[in-house]
Amino acid sequence: MAMRGEGETEGTTQPATAGPEQFTQKFEGTLRGYGVHVKDEGMAAELARRGYGEKEGKRLKLRLYEALHLARLQWLTVRDGKGRQVEFRELVEKSLSEDERAWTKFLVYRDLRSRGYVVREGYGLAADLRVYARGEYGSHPAAYVVIPLNEGSEIKLSELRKTMDAIYRMGKEPIVAVVERRGETIYYKASKMVFEGP
Repeated sequence: MAMRGEGETEGTTQPATAGPEQFTQKFEGTLRGYGVHVKDEGMAAELARRGYGEKEGKRLKLRLYEALHLARLQWLTVRDGKGRQVEFRELVEKSLSEDERAWTKFLVYRDLRSRGYVVREGYGLAADLRVYARGEYGSHPAAYVVIPLNEGSEIKLSELRKTMDAIYRMGKEPIVAVVERRGETIYYKASKMVFEGP
């Protein structure tokens, strides 16, 4: 990913340079199943323009990792169907009940958003995320597909190769994001090399 211009070399960490995202106002969403629904039409439109959620009529449905990110920044208050405020910890538990890799995915999502990238749900390949080059969301397709992994987690090489081949076929650049035990994320550019004989 082209983060090296900000002082990152391949396989190293770099502090986020972009500040917290700013919105016109704080807003609320209702937890339904494994998503958070934003009813306010103005906020739904603003969030959609900035690459959040999926429009459902005039409303917007946020994925749980998007809701976690916005709640952590204190822009979003999540409520259940009875109007009770859902705490951040509860939202994390809900996410983990859906996907054991949810926390890792959230950490990578949060890190990329803090760096100024628009991040969307991927193509169903190993909890992947689509990442758009800065300033290209809405005008160009995603440039990268990021695969979030925990430090020390096991993945079969054949599985990783299959995932990367699928990403290459889509014309995207595969990036492996490894979340260290301290919570820092390191990005590895993945490429295929073929050594030819004489």
